[in-house]
Amino acid sequence: MGLAYSPDGNTLATTGSGDGTIRFWDAATGKQKHRITGHTDYVSSMVLHPKHNYLVCGYDDGSIRYWDIKKKQPIKTFDIDKNAISELILTSDGRRIIAGGYLGLLIYDVIAGKQVFHLKEHKGYVHSIALSPDGKTEGVNQVMMQELADTL
Repeated sequence: MGLAYSPDGNTLATTGSGDGTIRFWDAATGKQKHRITGHTDYVSSMVLHPKHNYLVCGYDDGSIRYWDIKKKQPIKTFDIDKNAISELILTSDGRRIIAGGYLGLLIYDVIAGKQVFHLKEHKGYVHSIALSPDGKTEGVNQVMMQELADTL
């Protein structure tokens, strides 16, 4: 299940139905604007790009897909693991995807299309991730702090 607001607060993206559909709602009126279908697995997390018309989704099959909302098509796919992606965030410039799940914490470069960091010291399932306002420090499960200035 996932919820994500657009940076301007005008659109709310939601998922949670078994049909794998993501719906986009007008936040002021509550009316559905459009939807994206074609997801091959349950959407476990999602985030909207901070500046452009893209959506990043994490799936129970361990993949991450970067969607073009206007075209309603994935433009990049990262096959990470066979376990669910529990949490996703994007850096403020939208260039890095930070993902958590059974494998711990991973960072992907969207433009290069590859993994650039794996926090191996984190043992166990990552349930939540937060990025500090300056984008240099990340909190994982509200317990472990990691300086990421060189990676981000």
